[in-house]
Amino acid sequence: MVLGDRRGWLLTLLEAAWAGLIALLMATILESDAWLVIYALLLGFIAVWAIQAVHAYSRAGAGAEPRDGGGQLFALVPVAVTLITGLWLIGGRSASPAATLQRYVHDWIAGDAAPAVSLLARPTDAAALTTAWQGDEGRLSARIAAAIATETPDPNEEDPLDPAEPFDPLRFEIATQTADTATVDLEIVRQVRVPTTLFGLFPASDQETQVVASVGQAVLSRIAVSGAPPLFSGAGIWRVESVDIR
Repeated sequence: MVLGDRRGWLLTLLEAAWAGLIALLMATILESDAWLVIYALLLGFIAVWAIQAVHAYSRAGAGAEPRDGGGQLFALVPVAVTLITGLWLIGGRSASPAATLQRYVHDWIAGDAAPAVSLLARPTDAAALTTAWQGDEGRLSARIAAAIATETPDPNEEDPLDPAEPFDPLRFEIATQTADTATVDLEIVRQVRVPTTLFGLFPASDQETQVVASVGQAVLSRIAVSGAPPLFSGAGIWRVESVDIR
């Protein structure tokens, strides 16, 4: 626009609409399995902006306009890198059963029910979820204590089972998954050093994960994102239906 090219106004309007679309999608489908669309739009926006900025800089150099914006152009590189990296880190946080379950278990271990309730297919209040967690932890501790009482101690076991630390030996293993549902087995496991050889010649040892007991199952479901633009009505997020500790 400064160079007198009226196409600059059209480009400005296009960039404003482009940025508005990115903001709208970030507010609706950022956590969903369609989040990579936002990533592609952001990369495209940065690329188009950089191309037009370099073009304008070249045009200014070819004419009478002073070229003093080169430093400003490079100063925006860290901003672009921050945006791209930040979106990559937070995008798609509920795009798969594993991603949602990881967040849920993190909150469970931390005892922070407030953010965890939003990860449930049928949200409840934080106080009720905290009570449910306490019951589940008690059952886990009892199962670990029972395993200790019935299992023969293994001298090669690393970090022996401890009822006071019910999450340490707990493993979540996806058992079945379809387009809309996933079941996850909850297992108590232990790490054991087993003898092996290096190159078939030298004695060595390796770590092996052994399942001590199956203690329950979690069920997750994929639900449609509410408020998504019509073009992205098929976007979905995964939520926890139930966690059953037996």
